[in-house]
Amino acid sequence: MGNFFQFGVDKHYNRAFYYYDLSTKGGFSFGLNMLGYCYSEGIGTFIDKRRAFNLYFKAANMDNIIAQYNVAVCFDEGFGTNKDFTKAKEWYKKSANKGYDRARKKLDELSILKSEEEEIETQQQIIQHWNLNRGLSLDGSSIQPSKEPVLGEDGELDINVYKGEPIVYTNINDPDKSNLLSFNNKIGFNEALKQ
Repeated sequence: MGNFFQFGVDKHYNRAFYYYDLSTKGGFSFGLNMLGYCYSEGIGTFIDKRRAFNLYFKAANMDNIIAQYNVAVCFDEGFGTNKDFTKAKEWYKKSANKGYDRARKKLDELSILKSEEEEIETQQQIIQHWNLNRGLSLDGSSIQPSKEPVLGEDGELDINVYKGEPIVYTNINDPDKSNLLSFNNKIGFNEALKQ
């Protein structure tokens, strides 16, 4: 009945809230989840994030996959509870493993973000390992220590790496984006390296 009053042609949010609340007395996980939603959005009642979380949590423990997703979102965003990414991921997995598509999509997003973070960490590890923060300035006629960090225009670490070791700094202090590999002996490349 709550759904009819919440989503029907003639919306009566107070009645929707009443019927969701009534269904919780019978221990129905759907009603618990929807009552949690009412508290989270202020539908037929005041907003109470903590109560919303507790209702979602109770329904989630009754294997309601939408409530499990909602618990994950609460942990992910710190809605009605403390932020806890580990618990959020655990609840996303529970919901996804039982077939809830939104939870699967969220896990896919988190997986992509995690791989991007790992890539950034790898670049940071290279910088720390080699104590890199400066490179070589390639101005077309000489090689000088760079006054700028070894970052490209997009903010990414801008070096070539072979087996984890930097071999060439590129695109530094040069408006034409010269590359060390494009230098030739006619412009004093060997002499610059000896200095």
